Amino acid sequence: MDHQQTSNELFDCNLRAGWIVHLAAAGDCISPLVRAAFVEAEHDIWQAMGWEPAPGMVLEQALAECVAGGRGGFVVEMQAITPRNVRGPAGRVAWDGSWSDYQTRWFYGDDLADVYSQAQAWWAESLEERRLGAVG
Repeated sequence: MDHQQTSNELFDCNLRAGWIVHLAAAGDCISPLVRAAFVEAEHDIWQAMGWEPAPGMVLEQALAECVAGGRGGFVVEMQAITPRNVRGPAGRVAWDGSWSDYQTRWFYGDDLADVYSQAQAWWAESLEERRLGAVG
């Protein structure tokens, strides 16, 4: 992964990462920050992974089971500016917005490049939905 290119692409899409959790590294000894991420958005994280822990399963057990089952990649909370005043035809969309109004979504991927490509697709879809809503 070319980190400079990736940074530029995320900047161009008005995306930033909020939380980044490497599941394989978090499983053995869960840090207070990882625990805080799960306290804040546990349901959204499991949903992004396409997995649900068994009822009553504690976080340590759930993460250990995920890693043992091949889900040792990254869960990342991506944040994107909520576009306002979207206008223009597809491919030449203009809009405005600021980081005081942003949307979030959790993604899972085996590596960060996978997560970032999913987030870029989410951003493009969000912008197109708003463009169509403004046109229609």
